[in-house]
Amino acid sequence: SRRTPPLSAFHKQHLRGWDIGEMGRGGTGSRVPQHCDYEGCINPDQSYQFFPICWYTKAGGQDWTPLIGRVLCKACYGRYRNTGRLEGSVRRHRPLPHEARRCTFEGCNNPEESKKYYQVDRHTKGGGRDWQAL
Repeated sequence: SRRTPPLSAFHKQHLRGWDIGEMGRGGTGSRVPQHCDYEGCINPDQSYQFFPICWYTKAGGQDWTPLIGRVLCKACYGRYRNTGRLEGSVRRHRPLPHEARRCTFEGCNNPEESKKYYQVDRHTKGGGRDWQAL
């Protein structure tokens, strides 16, 4: 059985109202706010698990001190645990609408038969090629 380290008076006051017993196991206690504190979170209220960040949080070997006292959703917590950053990768293209799913290459024999289409623009770097001509 893993024991949660004792809390200092400062941390007890800071975390007042949170279910401390559940926090040591990484789960959500009944009184943990069910909202992600990261401003850039895409779905701050729609996670099935929220993680309050405490002074003893050590997941992934990251430095969690800038986030002490905040609550992260499962996605943001995992991103910080794995990368040490809350910012995710920037998607340059949204999925194409159904009517736009068509190959625009003039030599394509089946422009509407593919299962996957790629948008190519000046930012495209796939395959190490120069896609600017397209």
